[in-house]
Amino acid sequence: MSLPELRSSIESGFHFTLKKDKVVNDSLTTFWKKATRPSYAKKKAEIIAEKILFELQACDRAAPHLAEKNEWYQLARLFRKNISYLCPKSPVFNSLLREEVAFALGLNVNVFLANPKLFEYARETNLSIYIAYHRDALKIDEDNQVSLRIDPKKAERFGLPANTTQAKWNKISKGFEQAFLPKFRAEKFSHYPFNNKGLTIKCFYREPKPGKELKLRKVHRTLKEDKPWGNRFAKLIHVHSEGPGIKGNHTWSHLVTPGGDIYSTSDYRPKDPTALFSCAPLKGRFANPDSSDTTPGYPSEPIAIELTKEEFDIEMKLELDKLNGRAKRGFYNLDNNCTTKAIVSLKAININVPDFKVSFLTVYLPQWLVRPTRFIYLHLPVCVAKIIYFIVALFGNIAQGYYKGFQKNPELPDEKPTLTNWKDVFIPSKLDHSSPYYLIQGPIKELKAWREKVKNDPALLAKYNWTKADVDYQIPWRNNETRKKATKV
Repeated sequence: MSLPELRSSIESGFHFTLKKDKVVNDSLTTFWKKATRPSYAKKKAEIIAEKILFELQACDRAAPHLAEKNEWYQLARLFRKNISYLCPKSPVFNSLLREEVAFALGLNVNVFLANPKLFEYARETNLSIYIAYHRDALKIDEDNQVSLRIDPKKAERFGLPANTTQAKWNKISKGFEQAFLPKFRAEKFSHYPFNNKGLTIKCFYREPKPGKELKLRKVHRTLKEDKPWGNRFAKLIHVHSEGPGIKGNHTWSHLVTPGGDIYSTSDYRPKDPTALFSCAPLKGRFANPDSSDTTPGYPSEPIAIELTKEEFDIEMKLELDKLNGRAKRGFYNLDNNCTTKAIVSLKAININVPDFKVSFLTVYLPQWLVRPTRFIYLHLPVCVAKIIYFIVALFGNIAQGYYKGFQKNPELPDEKPTLTNWKDVFIPSKLDHSSPYYLIQGPIKELKAWREKVKNDPALLAKYNWTKADVDYQIPWRNNETRKKATKV
């Protein structure tokens, strides 16, 4: 049995059986037994859990940021995500879960016995993810007592003396339960428990403070592998998409420096659960850092752009204006959403990303209906297609009016409603949607192709004095300007 084979089998679903360390695809009989006999399916799932548990126990412990790279640890997480629902209360799965959390923290599982609630709270808050992100590690003494670094500004919140910088878990756990967990549980991904100073209580979302100029929080990471942008300023736009719609999709930005500083920012809709379906202007929230950086299993497609120091300062000023309330706060689900806001700031430095807006009907209608309809639409005579599109857009705008499209937001007097009057329902562009999915399928796909073409053209590389690594930070969207790299002196 090979690890890639087992990984591929778990990713594709529980359509295999592990027999004597060999992955065997299910026969029709086995498939039927799993589907109709829960106890049989549970037994087969436990065999896989036992194998992963055995191998993970044999792995050497490492710091959290190195533990993440261990393939058996990755399989344990994958098993939990895809198969564990078949044996949620099984002793072997519970043992695997404890081993997974311990391994992620760089600990042996018996350490949990000497540190009550560490397993439960670390699992609930994904503590190891944050510790790994900041390249930190836990300390253990001869009695298996775990110590953590503490953000000195938050020490008293955890029941510790002021300015404490390190403490044992048993001295922290009660304060952590009382000070952090209620905030964390009130809204998912609203607060984080660890930063570059240690255990803390921080909210991802930041509000302006009248009379005080706030600064962007930064993550300072000095390891070479964490600074692939090298000795350059850059903007990295991260795009995550789970499909054409709104739910599960997000775009956020990093402004990075040659020294390794990362300024992570993004825009979000309000906490109100009805906001997802509102077509009215919403009062957006500004996140710094963005929670997506530390969300497990949340991959993204990046747009990496090299900046001059002057361009970096312009982009930084735009983010500071958002943080300190000098920029408009309006957030619209269809257009001027997190994706729009991440992209539109590039115009300030003369970068125009190609248009990727689509009608929200393309996004929200079932794809089994959209695809054949789109095919037929593209083969109609132009005049007929325009008439049909106009009629469909009319009904779409009427639906938008039903979902508060005509409403203003009293908190945002300067923001116009999506539909300002009844005539707007006849304007198809009112349905334009900036979709992360179509940003990936359009401009990002084209950017990858352009970069690949340049890398394979020695004449172009020589003309612009680029290495292949440089090309990963270049774009063809600078108002017809292609920037040469300065010749080294």
